[in-house]
Amino acid sequence: MRKVNKRSFGIGNLHRDPTEYITKTSGVAGILASLWRRIQFDIGISGTRFEILLTDFINKAKRNSAGEHPVSRHFTRGNLRRELEKDKMTIKVFIKAMRLIRVKKISFIVELTHSDNKVTLHRTDVDLGSPEMKAEFAREARGEHDNEE
Repeated sequence: MRKVNKRSFGIGNLHRDPTEYITKTSGVAGILASLWRRIQFDIGISGTRFEILLTDFINKAKRNSAGEHPVSRHFTRGNLRRELEKDKMTIKVFIKAMRLIRVKKISFIVELTHSDNKVTLHRTDVDLGSPEMKAEFAREARGEHDNEE
């Protein structure tokens, strides 16, 4: 059996073979990972641009785990990169990805086709700059966790 390199589908592959990279996700848990990859491709985030955004995000996050110590920042950077390259993604990681690319508002729009072929649209907006969201991000940066997950 051939051993697969887990990093083989990193962002560098996005522009080499976008169709395979975008669709190479894991079932239901991969829906957000696929969407994240599609967003990267559609707005033209190259490997170099991704690294710049990642550095900026870590510098601005001022997480306790990153602090000012270069080794901690290095581990934080690696962990975040791995989170964002996985074939599965939680909503929490997806929101982190949106913050990384400096999104200030997200509109989730779901189009459903029911068994009777009736189509309905459903929408909710998330303001990443709202006081509530900023407070949540600050709690996360301090290492505090919600029990809502």
